[in-house]
Formats: sequence, C-alpha cells, structure tokens
Amino acid sequence: MLFRSEIVVGPGTYTDRVDNFGKDLVIRSSDGPAATIIDLGYASRTAFWIDGSGGGNMVIDGFTITRSGETGIFINDSSPLVTNCIIEDAISDVDGTAIFIRGNSSPVIESCIIRNNDGSADGGPAITVNTTSPGLATIRDCQVVDNRSDFLAGGILGFSAPIIVEGCEVSRNFSRNSQGSGITLLDDYDNGVGSVIRNNVIAENTFLNNQGEGGGIYAGRSEEHTSELQSHS
Repeated sequence: MLFRSEIVVGPGTYTDRVDNFGKDLVIRSSDGPAATIIDLGYASRTAFWIDGSGGGNMVIDGFTITRSGETGIFINDSSPLVTNCIIEDAISDVDGTAIFIRGNSSPVIESCIIRNNDGSADGGPAITVNTTSPGLATIRDCQVVDNRSDFLAGGILGFSAPIIVEGCEVSRNFSRNSQGSGITLLDDYDNGVGSVIRNNVIAENTFLNNQGEGGGIYAGRSEEHTSELQSHS
C-alpha cells in the first residue's frame, strides 16, 4: 500500500522555497496556478527543490512560479509528476531557468506553461535535462514559449541524456548560440534508449542575427542512437 503525505496550499503569494527532504509528497494548490503564486523576486533560489524522492510518487500540482533568479524547479535523483503549473519570468545565469533535471531522474512534466524565462545573459535553456542512466524525462502537453538562452536551445535541452517531448508547443524561443533554438539534443546514453520528439508544434524559434542551424530541432553528437523526430511546423 502506498503512503504519502499531501500538502494542500491555499490561494496567495508566497516567497519561500519548498524542499521535499527526500520524501514522496503530494504538494498541490486548492485553487490552481492563477491563485497560488510563488514569487521569488529574482532571488538566487528555487521554488521547489526535489531531491531523492526514491518512491517516484512525488506530485507538484497547480502553482505559478515567477521571477526566479536561479531555476524554478530543481529535480535530482527523483521522478515527480509536475502538472498544471506555470513557470515564467525568470532572469537567470544558470542552466534550466525554469526546470533543471539531473541525476537518476524520470520525471513527467505535463500540462505546464513555461514562458518568458530569460537566460540570455550567460544562462541556459528554459528546461535542461542532464540525467544519468536509466533516467528518462518526459515533457508532455506543455507550452514552452518565448524563452531566451545564451547558449544552445532557448526552449529544451537534452544534454548527454535522452528525452521524450510529445504533444507540446515549442515556439518563439531565442538563442544567442548558433546550434538549436527550440530543442537541442546532444548525445544520450549508450544503452539503446534514444530521444523521442513526437506530435509537437515547433515554430518561429530564432537565433541572434538569424544565424544558426537547427532552429526547430538540433541533434548533435549522437551517432549510436537515432531519435524519433515527428513534429508539425
């Protein structure tokens, strides 16, 4: 039988970081993201620090995370479901201005809006996935739009890790780099698992001075595995 604690957060604007302390928790808002806001005021901290929830039953549901000076959600050695969240308006010089995923993690990011996060001054993509095998992050039915990066993708980066991106809109993201603006895939594991980019709308992603390659999707340094790329422009 599964036992996990549930924390229900009422409407309001909050400024503190939430840490799961290695436990599987359900953290949800009672009234949805429009009414439940974590405003970090551009401080160098995250809204949710999810580290080591080994049971894979962590849930974050129904928050707006705004004005991070670091990353909105940090996930390490954990496989939470992040759903019905809005992560927006960060200004940061780190990888993953909205979400940074690392370690042996297989999270699902679902039905979220990731928008207007700015890493264009020495920062990275809105969502950075840098997991270790056998971790496999899934980004599903999300809007990843109007984000900016100083290097690699403005939208989503799979760095030395496979990712699944399906049913998403990845649009109007910007990169100051010359390789990948919407989605960038750089390597994956040597275990037969490749990235899947399927049934997405990927459009109007741009580079500085319109000079770059792979504006929608850039796949590099991945000779052993072929990603499944099915997208609608």
